[in-house]
Amino acid sequence: MNKKFLFSIFFLLIGVFFLGYLTKILTISAENIFPNPGHALSEIEDGENLATKQYVKDYVDEKIAQVVLGGQKLVNANHSQNDCLFLKGEVVEDTSSNAFCRFDAAVCPSGWNQYLNYNTTAAQEIAWSGVSEVSYPCSCHINAKDWSNVPSFVCSTGYQCKNSITFKTPCCSCAGSGIGGHATECHPGSAPIIQIGCY
Repeated sequence: MNKKFLFSIFFLLIGVFFLGYLTKILTISAENIFPNPGHALSEIEDGENLATKQYVKDYVDEKIAQVVLGGQKLVNANHSQNDCLFLKGEVVEDTSSNAFCRFDAAVCPSGWNQYLNYNTTAAQEIAWSGVSEVSYPCSCHINAKDWSNVPSFVCSTGYQCKNSITFKTPCCSCAGSGIGGHATECHPGSAPIIQIGCY
């Protein structure tokens, strides 16, 4: 047998031993965390209370999953799922099943990078100049955007609204159906990010 094969067998046995040991420790701790009045752990092991035995088994399986899966790396392998959860983030996936972290924040935590363009934005009113006619009032704003891989909306200089005609959306909104009159020019602005995808 070559050395690589022997090393593989050795580490496999270590892994099996570790999971067995972890299962035993978690099972013992489960009795303290989820006490079962009137039934000792030995009774559970003997199957005398199958409902409680299943409850303990589910708890142990969940903790093992946290140890095994929580250590899995996010996309680009800079951080793990546990790193994400520790910082109060949520593990999500893109359309290709790549896992990354969603934070309820405008920017990623220190040491993290934004993943593609994933974000959620809130609506934002934008300052304007010019004249907004009483008959066909115009306003400048950016609509809210749901969670998606789309850059946050930005209004650049020169966006204009004129009565019912909207130029260079999504910055302008006008009431009525008239055409003509004075133009309202939207000032530069951007929608605030309230959720961001990071890795």
